[in-house]
Amino acid sequence: MLEKYFSAPKTLARLRAGLSGPYIDGFADALEQDGYSQGSAVRYLRAAGHLGHFLQGYGGTLADIGTGTLDAFHRHLPRCHCELSNGGRANHHVFFGAKRFRAYLLHRGVCQNDAASQIQNPEPALIASFREWLQRHRGVAEATLRQYCRRSETSRRRTRLLRRPPHLEPKPAPPSSSSLCHCRRRTLS
Repeated sequence: MLEKYFSAPKTLARLRAGLSGPYIDGFADALEQDGYSQGSAVRYLRAAGHLGHFLQGYGGTLADIGTGTLDAFHRHLPRCHCELSNGGRANHHVFFGAKRFRAYLLHRGVCQNDAASQIQNPEPALIASFREWLQRHRGVAEATLRQYCRRSETSRRRTRLLRRPPHLEPKPAPPSSSSLCHCRRRTLS
């Protein structure tokens, strides 16, 4: 499957070497099935290979990939001088590709979900029933459903942030000094 995205034997060998190698062809297939463009798939496949070499350099395995590992990989990127990465250039695609590769590995059962990521906010009933309706009647892909759910979660967070806690509600303004003086004049006359 990699041959669809890369033609150079050196690149194919580099991507199939290391820890990511056994899963890279399946990951390429998954990216194609999810409708990723050629350019995004190439970037994400390179990121998956880079993540594998990064883990191998630190003595880790693919089973160790968690959010902490992804954070360490993200911190590694700005100062990356890995020989097997794409010339040391790193942008947001590398991190997103590593996250997508981890999601693929989770789906395959290679690595386990973090306890923190298992805690999920319950989905509102309206969103859950809409999700079910989209799947049953329209045959919508899981990737599209994630987009709908992400938006609902974002709007819930935004609503939660916009609501002020009671102790932060604005208090009535104290009377101005001119109104106090005016009241005092009346009482003195």
